[in-house]
Amino acid sequence: MFERKPVNSLENRDPALIERITGIVRKTLWPYHRAEVRGLERIPGAGGVIYVGNHNGYPYMAEGWLFTAALYEAFGMSRFPYFLVHEHAIELPVINQVLTGYGGLGASSRNALRLVSGGHPMLIYPGAAEELMRPYRERARLRFNGRDAHVRLALRFNTPIVPVAAVGGHSTAIILDDLPWLAELLGIKERFNLGAWPLMLSIPWGLTLGPIIPPYVPWPAKIIVEALEPIHFARTGREAARDPVWVQKCAAKVERAIASAVERLERERVEKHGLLRFALGKAVEHIERALELGDGGGVRLPALPRFTEHVDIRGLFPATPEESGARADEPARAERRGVTARARFTAAERRRIVREAATRGVAAVCDEHGVSRSTVYRWRRALREQARARASSSARARRDDARIRRAVLKARRGARVVDVCREHGISRSTFYRWKSRLDE
Repeated sequence: MFERKPVNSLENRDPALIERITGIVRKTLWPYHRAEVRGLERIPGAGGVIYVGNHNGYPYMAEGWLFTAALYEAFGMSRFPYFLVHEHAIELPVINQVLTGYGGLGASSRNALRLVSGGHPMLIYPGAAEELMRPYRERARLRFNGRDAHVRLALRFNTPIVPVAAVGGHSTAIILDDLPWLAELLGIKERFNLGAWPLMLSIPWGLTLGPIIPPYVPWPAKIIVEALEPIHFARTGREAARDPVWVQKCAAKVERAIASAVERLERERVEKHGLLRFALGKAVEHIERALELGDGGGVRLPALPRFTEHVDIRGLFPATPEESGARADEPARAERRGVTARARFTAAERRRIVREAATRGVAAVCDEHGVSRSTVYRWRRALREQARARASSSARARRDDARIRRAVLKARRGARVVDVCREHGISRSTFYRWKSRLDE
């Protein structure tokens, strides 16, 4: 019934299927998630382009459907992208026919090279499954894990990168943890190239373990997708794409742009569009409207306060003279706190404040610098996490260096480079880069 389609063919894309799917997305996902897709006017009107986005909401991935539907509505097929899909996922029945018809190709460096060199728009999520299955607590963080193939392709073929930031999709179901240690223990990472075994909370299935989950009812979280300004790089060409330092700088630039936008959009989504806030606001509006009844003389009942507004009920109770003086000084103190809270502390200043708190006490430092205790504790936790991450990365780098040196030595003794790279889990570009460094 469902004939498998080849996953490496550019001819599978079906405009009729694309029109049908984007129409369904417009009528269902768009209103359900109160979706917004912004920044389409920033997308180049012609030529190759690489859309680079952050991945959310396994296995729903609503931001991908919403973004491509918006592209089709705005540009038709001219800016509609091909996209890369995990090699095992795109082989599944039904999914194979839908994704290949929608423009999906098996995720491989060869397919990415064909798309960019041919001037086709390409959508890629560097975080892949690891980012897609990250825990809910990390929903506003990226997990690109140093992947930079998209940057090397952009440099080699002088193709602009359009960063695409998306928020909200990771709130459609709650991934409590991705349990990478369990995926490694079960051999999933080695066998299926999947480094996570998610523990999920979804409707109606409740708690589930593993990536195979029946279709669930997504929580109607608001989803915002924004295409950012295209990034053009100063140096391009083969030599630029082979320069690891330059590639790393360009990749960091792309990642910073997406991370900054994700943080901004998530803050906006929570503060302005939270579903509970939205529902309560509507309820208050209806109650207010119901209470707008006069008594015949035109006197209306007092309106209910918005649940988002602060209501001070202390005026209903008598105050002592000391309390009255303290209340009179509150506006000035609140203004000072607000100004201080809005001020930006540099990283060096944050470290200095945390060190002072350790010696002089948190309360004294907070009073002196006008910051809250929770802020100081948050800075202290962040600094400790950074220190642990540096120590861990340093140890990991030492292990990786030793592994790569062993690989180079084996190749010098006559082993095939491809076998050595496969055995030690490194790419050939990494091998040759280290080989040239050791030969110097």
